[in-house]
Parts: sequence; C-alpha cells; structure tokens
Amino acid sequence: SNIVLNTGASIEVEGKLIYNNGSNITLNSNSLIDIQNGGLIEIGNGATFTWTGNGYLKVNNDPNQPGKVNVRAANGATNARFEKYGQWVNGQGYTQKLIEVNTGTLSFDRSIEQVNISFGQIDLAGETFVDV
Repeated sequence: SNIVLNTGASIEVEGKLIYNNGSNITLNSNSLIDIQNGGLIEIGNGATFTWTGNGYLKVNNDPNQPGKVNVRAANGATNARFEKYGQWVNGQGYTQKLIEVNTGTLSFDRSIEQVNISFGQIDLAGETFVDV
C-alpha cells in the first residue's frame, strides 16, 4: 500500500498503524505522522518502517505513562526495522527534522530488530525521551 501526505497534512495515530513489507509512505513538506496518547506503529514481517520526503514523525504521549510502547514488531514478525536517513542540504548540512517528541516518551519495543536514525535531527522538548 502507498500513503502520500501533501504539504501540511497529517495522520494521527491513536490506535494502531500497521506497516507491512512493501508499504510506502511519502511525507511532503511539513506533513507528519502524529503519534497521540500511546498510538502504536506495528511493523510486519521483514518490513522496514521509513518514509520518503521531508516530513517527520511527531510524538505526543502522556508523560505519566512512561515506557508505553509506540513502535513494535507484529506478533511472530522477524527482521522488523525502523530506519530514517535525513538529506544533505547544501549550505545547511543535515538539518532535516526527522522526529519531534513534544510530550512523554517515544518508546521502541525490544522486538524491533534495528533502529537507525541518521543524518537529521530529533527534537526533544523538556522532560521528553526516546527509549530504544
């Protein structure tokens, strides 16, 4: 399946977003996936969750529920991965925002084979965390 979000659009995940092998997400300028109140991204067997474009993943979790998992592998899934690489911008370097955590914690379950976030920024507001 393919999902394309145009400039300024968003998907709010308060339940579960299932990402299977072969899926594609495109987040164009200032578009985002917004994990709200313990929303969950579940990655299928052999799938690598990522997105193209210069949008980002945003997290707004309840700060009173630390450790609530936001990214996990589906039941029985193997080789589930989370990867995002930023893009080089001439004269600015790797300044692309990849993840923004406004409240609470972005938490990855231990069932995820690999988490790789490179060449971009993770913006953390005060008293927020990323748990890998």
